Amino acid sequence: MTEAGVYEVVSLNCNDCGKCAVVCPPHALAPDPEWAMCWARGCPLSSSRYEGWGCAEGRRRCTECGNSMWKEPDGDGWVCTRCDRGSNVMCPKARKAAKLT
Repeated sequence: MTEAGVYEVVSLNCNDCGKCAVVCPPHALAPDPEWAMCWARGCPLSSSRYEGWGCAEGRRRCTECGNSMWKEPDGDGWVCTRCDRGSNVMCPKARKAAKLT
């Protein structure tokens, strides 16, 4: 919440749960077609290739590249697919945020 008492939705931290839409006035929020949706359109974790993987949904990020941390199905810790696994796969929200900053 800002000093003026206004809530701000930070797109990178949004996990598309919809809870903010319940408390916001009608039409105050609109989906941005340029952003991927967590666990849906544009998210690598929505593919069968990453079935069973977990995602920190922006709450934990790699300190080196800013990617959202993921958890392997049988893993017990969070990993960065880029820095820890050497993959080019990255959270599309984190990728877009990196381009904006």
